[in-house]
Amino acid sequence: MTYPIFDLSGPATIVSCAASGVGRVATHALAKAGADSVLLDINESGAQAKRP
Repeated sequence: MTYPIFDLSGPATIVSCAASGVGRVATHALAKAGADSVLLDINESGAQAKRP
């Protein structure tokens, strides 16, 4: 699903705490809006977990 009013195609974002919680949700929302993201987290196992 795309959001034409909220198109982030092109910009890059940095998301901290990306392995779980709000960071994980933000990562998915930014990806759906078209942003390229750098994901940061100290939870290595959570960051490498495969998710749908």
